[in-house]
Amino acid sequence: MHHADFRFQAAEEKEQVDVQMYKDAFDKILKIVGVASGDSSLEKIVADFVKVEDQNFALFNYVTEMNNQARTCQSTTFKVQYSTVTCNRGIEH
Repeated sequence: MHHADFRFQAAEEKEQVDVQMYKDAFDKILKIVGVASGDSSLEKIVADFVKVEDQNFALFNYVTEMNNQARTCQSTTFKVQYSTVTCNRGIEH
């Protein structure tokens, strides 16, 4: 066998390994997503992903709003406590 033949055969084997690696990875993805959704079509997978991402974004916005309201309540509570302490000091004097 010539040196060029060895290189061609090695490149061909590497290509086959790469193709098999991609097929295996895709099969794993389909197995994970397909089992959860019951449908392994690419369009369905993408639609499910977008739906879940939209839900996650809505939950993120909800949590952010709740945190903002909690900060506002804490600030108001602090102001009321400060006013109460200041008012009580004025009465004591």
